[in-house]
Amino acid sequence: MGVVDELKAQAREIERELDLKLEELEKISMSIDPECFEVSSEKNPEGVLQSSIERLLIQLKYTAEEMLKTSESQLEKSMSNAYLQSHKASLNRSSTVKKSIENKRWQQKLFGQQFLDIDTSRLDLLQREEKTIDESLQISKSILATAHEVNVSLAYQSQKLNSTSEKIIKFAEIMPGIGYLIKRISVRQKFNAIILGLAVSVCICFILYRIM
Repeated sequence: MGVVDELKAQAREIERELDLKLEELEKISMSIDPECFEVSSEKNPEGVLQSSIERLLIQLKYTAEEMLKTSESQLEKSMSNAYLQSHKASLNRSSTVKKSIENKRWQQKLFGQQFLDIDTSRLDLLQREEKTIDESLQISKSILATAHEVNVSLAYQSQKLNSTSEKIIKFAEIMPGIGYLIKRISVRQKFNAIILGLAVSVCICFILYRIM
């Protein structure tokens, strides 16, 4: 077997192995989901394949060039040129697949970062909302407690005034000219009732505002 025949056999074997590696790399490219940020434990499995493909491309080009140098007939030169064209086509094919994988890996990284940013933002928002709700509940409890104390105090004062009013009425029946004093007491009772109603209304409105 001559030198050209040996180089031809080497080139054919390199070309066959190169084609298999490129097919495997293309399968990896198609299996990558750019919207999935969870990469498998075997990170970037295409790295080893790309290294092997680059090595085979160098070998194929070198073998084809050696064939061209040692070729004597036109047929041998045509075969050498055919392997050089095959090298060029495989190089373009490899570059296309490599760019596709790089783009998908970049999209995975970008999508994963966006997901983490969104997840962190939502968590912070929920924590702030929870803190605000807790503070609102504490304030509402304090307002309700104060309103209850005011209500008890006003009820006690109203009871005392009612008792005093009854005594004054009885006293007025005995002593003439005390009608003016009774009128003043009646006005005071109405005023206390208005204050009580306003206090309760303000407390209810404030509670509703904090909750909303």
